[in-house]
Amino acid sequence: MLISNLGKPMDALYLTCIKLGMTRIFKKDGKVVPVSILNTSGNALSQRNPYEQKTHLIFSSRSKPSLNRAQLGQYIKYNYSLGTTLKESNPLKEICKSLCLFNNEEHPLSKVLYVGRKVAVKGRCIGKGFAGTIKRYSFNSGRATHGNSKSHNVPGSTGMNQSPGKVFKRKKMAGHLGTCLVTVKSLEICYVSRVLGFVLVKGAVPGFKGSSLSMRLV
Repeated sequence: MLISNLGKPMDALYLTCIKLGMTRIFKKDGKVVPVSILNTSGNALSQRNPYEQKTHLIFSSRSKPSLNRAQLGQYIKYNYSLGTTLKESNPLKEICKSLCLFNNEEHPLSKVLYVGRKVAVKGRCIGKGFAGTIKRYSFNSGRATHGNSKSHNVPGSTGMNQSPGKVFKRKKMAGHLGTCLVTVKSLEICYVSRVLGFVLVKGAVPGFKGSSLSMRLV
């Protein structure tokens, strides 16, 4: 938990990052650690002086982001450089004061990310389309032989008796699988590249290669 200068707990700091894939690293004792590669180089401070009233965090995954007039007006209002995401962050303002981050526009949060720190990564998992109950809820399939005919992978009975005479909501049945928000907590940072802005976290994170994720500093 982040603590302000007054000793009061602050809101969590969220960073936007891009998933680049997975790889593995070797420790000095020879152990293999699977890691996910996250690109945080797109984060930049919205203003040079963090002591002003508002402090925004701009994230840009493309050199020329496509914005509509409403989004473009927000950047023109505060005289910011264009990005794909614009968020107001009060914890960022406190961190800038404590770390004296003023004109560091490329990687302003490189001092906040360090090896051994715990983070929570939130993203949308990969969609798998329409799936049956066996893949979706790990149901058991029917018998292959011994009188079983055309009922091998069916879910079975889903209704009730004459009363209530309906199928209750949230019944486990076949349907769309995936594309839901997933948060993986307590991921340890194994390596930080301050030049490239890459962060290697231990374990897997949701999403496909190139997907946008939200990383919360614990």
